Amino acid sequence: MGASPRLRAAVELAGLAARNDLPVVFHGESGTGKELFAHGVHAASPRAAGPFVALNCGAIPATLLEAELFGYDAGTFTGGRREGKAGKVEQAHGGTLFLDEVSDLPAPAQAALLRVLQESEVVRLGGAPRQVDVRVVAATQRRLGEEVAAGRFRQDLFFRLHVLAIDVPPLREREGDVPLLARALLADAETRLGRSGLSFSDAALAELARHAWPGNVRELRNVVLRAAMVAPGPVVRPADLSFESVSAPAAPRPVVAPASPGPAESWDEPDDGESGAGREELVAALEACGWNIARTAATLGVSRMTLYRRLRRFGITR
Repeated sequence: MGASPRLRAAVELAGLAARNDLPVVFHGESGTGKELFAHGVHAASPRAAGPFVALNCGAIPATLLEAELFGYDAGTFTGGRREGKAGKVEQAHGGTLFLDEVSDLPAPAQAALLRVLQESEVVRLGGAPRQVDVRVVAATQRRLGEEVAAGRFRQDLFFRLHVLAIDVPPLREREGDVPLLARALLADAETRLGRSGLSFSDAALAELARHAWPGNVRELRNVVLRAAMVAPGPVVRPADLSFESVSAPAAPRPVVAPASPGPAESWDEPDDGESGAGREELVAALEACGWNIARTAATLGVSRMTLYRRLRRFGITR
């Protein structure tokens, strides 16, 4: 919703994206509405009747993300479902898979996602390849090209995923859109709060237009909802607006340098023979973690897929 040139340009590109099955990446700050754009692309596409499955890659621990995204077969690890579980990729079969904060994907998951894009197949943990028909739409606050240059994102995945990049503008760069959005959000707030007949005074709209909106549309929604709740009369005035609790910019996200590979990471490298000491170390770690695969992988500093491969190579079973 809005008439600003930058927003209309993003909407136009999203409309073009909806006409095909190519991957799309939405760039934008938190709260700008990237997932709303993704929903729009899905709803306007031939896949609209299929599922829309979303996953926030930054909200799930790396040790659990691969199982959540790609699933696992029966008996793969202790504590999992006895019958196995389909991951988000399989759940999105025939529809759209939305990967929010895709730049947070760990390296093993990036490799597996590349296979989904290249071969249209997914490999469950401990399982065999399965064919899938999925359209991938991603979003990120960080520029993937910069992540590739920093060594945090695979270049081959970047070229497969970054077919069409769409910038979702921050609210401060959407000139004239704040009053339009504020009125629409006020109508929504009325429904949620059981009020009616609310409107903004000219002074309140001017106050909203002057704010920098570091939290973007999400922040505007919060400010309007609070104002609708506390306004004593039908007209929302500047005194009813409060920016204190939501206007502080988020702290900069620390950049973590890739850890230097330790002995455990070398397990994933090819070798000519198997070391008895390596087998003993692995069994000891499993015993110490009660044969819990996720905890063992985290303790050793490797992905679960790497751990599964090593278990098979050593022929280790409980």
